[in-house]
Amino acid sequence: MRPVFSVHLLVAILISASSTLSAEDYPDEWWDSVKEVNEFTAVSQEGRLKLTVALIDPEPVVEKMVKGPNGDFPRHEYQGKLLPLDFYPGRKLLTKFELRWDGKLIPVEERFWNDLAGFEVEISTVDPKSIPIENRWRFKHEFSLQMLQPRIILSAEGGTVLIEWVKREDGDSQSTTRWIVTKSGTVLRHRDWPSWEDEDL
Repeated sequence: MRPVFSVHLLVAILISASSTLSAEDYPDEWWDSVKEVNEFTAVSQEGRLKLTVALIDPEPVVEKMVKGPNGDFPRHEYQGKLLPLDFYPGRKLLTKFELRWDGKLIPVEERFWNDLAGFEVEISTVDPKSIPIENRWRFKHEFSLQMLQPRIILSAEGGTVLIEWVKREDGDSQSTTRWIVTKSGTVLRHRDWPSWEDEDL
């Protein structure tokens, strides 16, 4: 005899299971916990590296015309200083970029970070420890790593630091700025901005 009742039992089980799922089971729900902050400390996985950043919303800004090789063009000024070329009202400015390695301050000259505007820091109010173990991989890789914030990584050999920070750009695109820093304070900076051709593939 065909067990017709098993279909109804299966449906009942699924409904019961779905009704007990918490918000932590769904990345879409996790996004409701995201908020922007202007101060943040990124910590490397093993805990030896810390990067503390601070952002401000400059207000008010003044637009002025400055001379360039191809004629005058508009720039924004805040408290008497010209702002980065990629600044426009609504974008934030970096005011702090402090790297510590095993507790020691590694100086990163301002010229490597104070000429960029538009960075954001997003954090979640969800405590990762509250996520069921079976969902923690999803929480980290499908959610946490997608938030806009600086990330700091120690090289496998332990000799250099990699810092990555993604930011929004016009036209729904984004760019990634990377810094490689040594213990002696040598800094290399690289900026990656996907082209429209890449997005059409």
